[in-house]
Amino acid sequence: MPFVDLPNAHDDYASLWYTTNSATGTVGGFDPSKPAVLLLHPHFLDSAWLSAQFEDPRLSANYNLIALDARHAGQTTSRLNGKQDSWTDAADLAFALEVRALFTISLLARATIERWMVGCLILRGLLGALSSRGSCLGV
Repeated sequence: MPFVDLPNAHDDYASLWYTTNSATGTVGGFDPSKPAVLLLHPHFLDSAWLSAQFEDPRLSANYNLIALDARHAGQTTSRLNGKQDSWTDAADLAFALEVRALFTISLLARATIERWMVGCLILRGLLGALSSRGSCLGV
């Protein structure tokens, strides 16, 4: 199963589980001719909630899709941390995308997911240092 181990800061630890629509189930199987889209799941759910988007041929045929389980969600493992907030979520995503060399990516999330959308906007700022391209879309 694909995981991204995040850099440790003091006693913090997270290993984010991710899924893709590639044949290998990893970003290594992505088609370089297709743009990448990061799908964000709602708080208190995991990436399994996004199965309809992964099965949608309009998305899966035209885009490289990736979804990561956030801390304390799904198959991700992490230490409990009372300081977790939207900044942490956004930094986790930015580090994970950097580790997987996904510097140009669009984000797709439900606009009603306030925490993720705040994280999405923060992530755009964090990724701005890595790439001038990318977008954030709430639906």
